[in-house]
Amino acid sequence: MMVQEKAQDNSYKRFLAMDVGITIVTYEGICSHEVVVQLGQELEHLLAASTGVRFKKVFGVFIELIQNIKNYSAETVLAQNGTECGVGIIRVSEESLCYTVTAGNCIRKDDVERIEAKCAAVKHIPTAELRSYFNDRIRLKQESTSKGAGVGFLDIAIKAGGNWEYEFHPVNDDFTFFTITAYIAKAKIVEEDAKNS
Repeated sequence: MMVQEKAQDNSYKRFLAMDVGITIVTYEGICSHEVVVQLGQELEHLLAASTGVRFKKVFGVFIELIQNIKNYSAETVLAQNGTECGVGIIRVSEESLCYTVTAGNCIRKDDVERIEAKCAAVKHIPTAELRSYFNDRIRLKQESTSKGAGVGFLDIAIKAGGNWEYEFHPVNDDFTFFTITAYIAKAKIVEEDAKNS
């Protein structure tokens, strides 16, 4: 899908106009390896500068979502090294009770049913059982030769304590704009930082 066409899409405009509290990091464009590293370092610095601690959950969700854009966005651009990388948008923001990480990118309409089924399956897992499911998937990966463990959505759900959501917004006959939003409660972050200090 052409960038100009995406810019006219209502779902994309809604993403940009979301009321998400105080924005910490926002980025739109190609998600190459270099960009992922640079944005990750910037996020770590900004979080540490504002709070004095490192928030591993926020950082972990951010990396998972930007990697998803890099690897799976239907809109791609060739990076300087010749690697095809995904294009999308990601935002980290702070609200009164939580940090919010939201990412969006285009996917092919033919992939919507498959991705929605994966998301729905994770959403139906009780929060207390997410870690067990995650460990089982990792173990299965180690015992097989299949590519990937399919743990991305599980990892996001765990770090967000089950507080995450996803949406699909049709763009045209071929593409859909897919968004994921994770909410990481500040209280849980403070508790874990206290345990690790």
